[in-house]
Amino acid sequence: MSPRVLPLLPALLLAVWPGPTALAQETATAAPPEGHSHIGDAFNEGPRQAAYLMPGMNPEVVFPVSSESEAARAFVQQGVVQLHGFWYFEAERSFRQAARHDPDCAMAYWGMAMANVENEARAHGLIREAWERRENCSERERHYIEALARFHGAAGKDFADEWEPPARRSKEDEQRRKRFVEDLEELIYEHPDDVEAKAFLANHLWLNMRAGISIPSRQANQSILDQVFAAVPNHPAHHYRVHLWDSRETAERVTDSAAAIGHSAPGIAHMWHMAGHIWAKLDRHDDAAWQQEASARVDHAHMMRDRVMPDQIHNYAHNNEWLCRSLRHVGRVRDSISLARNMIELPRHPVWNALGDGYNSSNYGLRRLRETLETFEAWRTTLELAETMYIQREDDPEQRALRARLLARAHHARNDIDGLHAALEEAREALRDARNRRAESIDETESDALAEGKPNADVDEAVAAVAKSATATVRDVLKLEREIEGLLWWCEGRQDEALERLTEVGHDRTHLARLHLEAGDTDKALDLARKAASANGISQPLANLCYVLHTAGKPDEAREKFDELRQLSADFDLDFPPFARLAPLAAELGHPTDWRIEASARDDIGERPPLDQLGPFRWQPSPAPGFELPDGHGQRISLDGYRGKPVLVVFFLGFGCVHCVEQLQALKPVADRFNAAGIEIVTIGTDDLEQLAYADESVDDSERYPFPILADPELTEFKRWRAYDGFEELSLHGTFLVDAQGLVRWQDIGYEPFMDVDFLLGESVRLLGLPTSAE
Repeated sequence: MSPRVLPLLPALLLAVWPGPTALAQETATAAPPEGHSHIGDAFNEGPRQAAYLMPGMNPEVVFPVSSESEAARAFVQQGVVQLHGFWYFEAERSFRQAARHDPDCAMAYWGMAMANVENEARAHGLIREAWERRENCSERERHYIEALARFHGAAGKDFADEWEPPARRSKEDEQRRKRFVEDLEELIYEHPDDVEAKAFLANHLWLNMRAGISIPSRQANQSILDQVFAAVPNHPAHHYRVHLWDSRETAERVTDSAAAIGHSAPGIAHMWHMAGHIWAKLDRHDDAAWQQEASARVDHAHMMRDRVMPDQIHNYAHNNEWLCRSLRHVGRVRDSISLARNMIELPRHPVWNALGDGYNSSNYGLRRLRETLETFEAWRTTLELAETMYIQREDDPEQRALRARLLARAHHARNDIDGLHAALEEAREALRDARNRRAESIDETESDALAEGKPNADVDEAVAAVAKSATATVRDVLKLEREIEGLLWWCEGRQDEALERLTEVGHDRTHLARLHLEAGDTDKALDLARKAASANGISQPLANLCYVLHTAGKPDEAREKFDELRQLSADFDLDFPPFARLAPLAAELGHPTDWRIEASARDDIGERPPLDQLGPFRWQPSPAPGFELPDGHGQRISLDGYRGKPVLVVFFLGFGCVHCVEQLQALKPVADRFNAAGIEIVTIGTDDLEQLAYADESVDDSERYPFPILADPELTEFKRWRAYDGFEELSLHGTFLVDAQGLVRWQDIGYEPFMDVDFLLGESVRLLGLPTSAE
């Protein structure tokens, strides 16, 4: 396909439309920039696409609000259920949809503020919208609004657009948190039948505990929840009850809520996830794995249905990393590896989930994959993946050293001394880097503090804090370097030195037990293996203990522990070494080659739906909506015309949008690099054919953009691709990578265009090298 391309450069922009300066002056007085909310800056962030009434939202939750719109009332009710499930992004979307149906519904704005519990600056502006409309609602609703407005500093006539919440755990913060609880208690006193007020009170008492304000009595909080369940037994407040008793000491008290919580709002992934906390605390890792898998599947179904990118969802990465661990605990090794690899493969974005930045899928996936490969001695896979994205060298020195330790374990298992030397040098490079970074951070901290005019005592304190943190990293890396050295010594025949070193650095006790066994120290091997297997319900250390006992000539105890292991064995991948080395023991005990047994049924887990009904195990990209639009010459260009080759589809908001022109200008010089990577570029704008045709006639061929520009003045494709604000009926900036099969591999939709073209090219190349097969 070789469509004619259109011109439209900044020089032409000046000739045909108002220049950037004039445009900026005009929009400053007439309207916000293109893509920005016309209501206020608080609405730029958060959901912009319209909500719909989702399945799996508990219809038993009743939250009456003052509105003549039945649709507004329904979306408020849905939003309240989503608040109970901590599904804040979708809760805000539901409340925004309520406001769309009834702009004067004060409780819609209250709900938006409630959904921003983790973004108080936005909550401040949103609750003020409710405050301004509070005369339109009942006394009960005003109580809700005024309580939250006081909490977020938005009550009264002295409202400030800019507001900073009190420092966490400060006296002022403690006072406002206690006042908010008192306000909810007053609301319940005046309206004793308000079930949702009781649920919110129970939650905020728990949130206060996390903020450093102790709950006088958890049992008293439980009594509040008991009133909720007396009225609505299947209320999603089971979520709050699970949080309240989520500890090893008290988890047994809430197994009934763990069984019920998913069914109380089955369309919310986090509700399935939280039960996993309880089962894990009780060492029932198979049940924990089921819950986390259910949660992942519900998330994946939602993301693929509504074309949401991974890590845009609260707690998505946390759930999946926990699932990787639970799968590992129950011996589902291949599933753990597969899921960790999928997390690494997921689309990355510099805001949501940049590599090396925080707790997101990419970073969790790298760590969980390393852990599973090492725990289950998957050395061939480790070495096959060593130079791929799955075990890549990261910027962080400690993570690089951990990678080196994994490779060292693989080389040690093969007695590969050259490989061990290479791993040791990699760890030493990480150690040098950690020490250099420590020196740089100390110097930078000292320089900054002196430049700010801080007294010497404060400078010393700042430097000491940085030095302490950086030194902890250096010591962690040093420990890993010394561990690898110990593995090398073993392979060089220096067994006594190796064992002393590996013991000193806290080497994996299951491996260390086997090394002592090989060295002839049976008693030490047994001691280490027993200590490693002290955690209940975890398959690998128990399998290791069975092996050590059998090899050390302890047949009775080996039989006892093997019987215990078989109770966990339903889903074991028997070909991995911790299980495979038990084949002689199984044979001696008269068991078949496949010595696994089915899991026994439990009577306290409630009814569980088939997992396949909840959604797919892994996230997969969704099909692109397609398009067929004219360019400035009247030629119609379709996405189908690009079938068989990847294409970058950019939606921009016309040439009156300065930021859009800047984006196109940024893409122009890198278009050849995209083409060299096999990626075409096509852009779709809001201008009409007449404007595009006039532009085409106004410039020389040398000034043209090297990609087609299509006209969508009716915003038909903007809407289909969701680059559209369904609340305010505004077009949004959108950038999409579509692969050769027509699947959307990456996207960015928002009130500003995506400008990091170097990141986009690198991420596009990475993603297009991945498989597309479904589960």
